[in-house]
Amino acid sequence: MFVFNINGKELHFGLRKFTIVTGFECGGLIGFDHDSNTTSKLLSCYFSNASDKVLKFEFIRVFKEDGLIVEDDLFNMSMIYFISTFILSSPPKYSHISKDHF
Repeated sequence: MFVFNINGKELHFGLRKFTIVTGFECGGLIGFDHDSNTTSKLLSCYFSNASDKVLKFEFIRVFKEDGLIVEDDLFNMSMIYFISTFILSSPPKYSHISKDHF
């Protein structure tokens, strides 16, 4: 079980959800495939003008805006934030997040 404290809210998730969100191979878990031709709920809800990518600085602005992200989306948006800013770090002004990460 992984526990993160994001903006005062504890997010709990297990290995399967971590594997699905990050795409990392973790033990003998079954792979997760998605249709790259579809638009995710997160992308269409928070970045409706984006077609195939979101500028990283725009994602960070939305993520840090108090009260903008509904609680049901907080975990997934937090994972995207964590992965894009720490694991796949690059200057926010000049980089983007692919729609496949949503």
